[in-house]
Amino acid sequence: MGIFGDTINFDESFNKETIIDLLKKHFEKELIIEKESDTFFKLKILNYKGKGNGYIELFFSEDNDYTLEVETSLDKMSMSLGVKIIDFLKKNIV
Repeated sequence: MGIFGDTINFDESFNKETIIDLLKKHFEKELIIEKESDTFFKLKILNYKGKGNGYIELFFSEDNDYTLEVETSLDKMSMSLGVKIIDFLKKNIV
């Protein structure tokens, strides 16, 4: 399975927790956190109707250089929601 995504350089007034809180509030009906670590979040898409596992992953830079990578599976629903999340983040944390 391929991957679709983008890299976002965010403002230093944000951190991993504030970004995840923003996403939880704005996308609470669409996503839940499935797995997390210090630099990684895997978000499960709720009401997923496609075959397989739709997901969106967030990778925060280990060097704390205010870089976030957003990746999704290549199915239509994941990519569509991934684009919404990327646009939302670019408008709110950059």
